Amino acid sequence: FAAATLVLFGITGVLFERSFRDGLESSLDPGLRTQADGLSQLLRDPNTVVDLRDESPTGALRTEEAVAQVLDADGRVLQSTEEAGRRPVISRSTARDVRRGRVYANVEVGSEREREPFRVLAEPVPGDDAGRIVVVGESLEETDEAVGRVRDALLAGGAIAVVLGGLGAWLLAGAALRPVERMRRQAAEISEHDATSRLA
Repeated sequence: FAAATLVLFGITGVLFERSFRDGLESSLDPGLRTQADGLSQLLRDPNTVVDLRDESPTGALRTEEAVAQVLDADGRVLQSTEEAGRRPVISRSTARDVRRGRVYANVEVGSEREREPFRVLAEPVPGDDAGRIVVVGESLEETDEAVGRVRDALLAGGAIAVVLGGLGAWLLAGAALRPVERMRRQAAEISEHDATSRLA
């Protein structure tokens, strides 16, 4: 019973954790769309010079720690914020997928020594003849911390459930089998002393 409880709790715990993570990551998507749309509008405006190295550009990206890039149609970096770095934050295959529409991905951004998980949105700039791609990202650190807390709670709760379930099953089984144990003792005494006696 304890083993079955452990398996059941393990499966439901993994499914719940995955669903919880998906929900948290999906909650970032509307903000990413807003940022990407704002950056696309800036790029389409011929009167606006966009420089992602600027710490306070007008529009949707607004902190020095923002992750944003403008890529060409082949996925090469044209512009990038400092946090995003000089390399494309999305792979070439993802850049090819963007030609069919917006793509969400979880990537790691930063130097080789210090990389941070990000949820990114890549989409083509609407009506852009050059086929440029905008990429914006949101850190997943808080999401990972929240999922970690839920995982710890599930592990602690699962351990308690297995112990209590096993103990409860043992007590119930003992109570159910107590009359059988009395009959077993009576049968042993009958076989030793009087073979003609019957069990009560």
